[in-house]
Amino acid sequence: MTVRIAALAALMLTALPAAQESPLQLGMWTELSASSEQAWAASRARAGRGVAVADLDWQSLVRLQYSRLQEGRYREARALIDTARTILAPVPPTSVAASPDAGYVVETMEFQYGAETGDWTHVTGAVADVRRLAMEAAAASSPRAREHALAAAYHVVAALAGRRDATAGEGPAAIRSAFAGLAASDPRRAAAEQLALQTDALVAIARGDHASAIDGLTRLAGDPREPGAVPAAPPSTRPPAELLGAELAAAGRFKEAIDAYVGALVARPNRSAALLGLARARTAVGDRTAADTYAQLRSNWEHADATVPGLAEVRRRAAQ
Repeated sequence: MTVRIAALAALMLTALPAAQESPLQLGMWTELSASSEQAWAASRARAGRGVAVADLDWQSLVRLQYSRLQEGRYREARALIDTARTILAPVPPTSVAASPDAGYVVETMEFQYGAETGDWTHVTGAVADVRRLAMEAAAASSPRAREHALAAAYHVVAALAGRRDATAGEGPAAIRSAFAGLAASDPRRAAAEQLALQTDALVAIARGDHASAIDGLTRLAGDPREPGAVPAAPPSTRPPAELLGAELAAAGRFKEAIDAYVGALVARPNRSAALLGLARARTAVGDRTAADTYAQLRSNWEHADATVPGLAEVRRRAAQ
């Protein structure tokens, strides 16, 4: 069980070389799609030459799905989940469990899809079961850093799905409890507290307590570290500053929302959700640069599904 849980953490937390910024870090979705497709195709070709299916480059598939989501190509993003599920279906469970990446790639992609689109109807994995297994791993006698990270990150994801998960409110306390035994100087303690605070805010949003959510997200957005994330990998959840922008805009505090979204885009350039929120906030205050922001998002969504929420708005306002 522990090996399979660590496998999902590897997908969520593995970074590309820090010395060179990747297309993902720069928000270059077309380039990220191309490089991820090439890496995945090369990996599949190696499988045909005797490499175990469970040892495919699953990280490239996760990055490809992330770029598709930023491009508004949701149907393709969902299809990639089915791709992973179909390829792994005939593989013996023991082989999947022993892989450093394959163990939870399906669940990783399902949660990534839900977090980015807000559509949890395609998530077939059991949030409660993943949370329970993750916490068992973190409570093991000699847990590894990956297991700690997974235990915390999945409480955040559970809270994102909290509008339909009645137990999501248990997340913050469980995160703090799981890490209570670590030394105060251990960086995992600080990361866990960040994740617990973000989960507190997400639970508050789900319960309609927007004032508490704004307070918590404001504190998080002022911290340059993104809870539980590696800049060169897709974020495990929506960035706090981006969530803060959405909450401030919903409260009619559009100028503050603009600042939050700008900060979010500095940390995670060209994310489509942040661009849409920023464009709407700028429109609300009569800022003429809103059209430029819409145009940037229109470029992201050049090949977006016709059913992507906001697409017609983006095309119309970008042309003004």
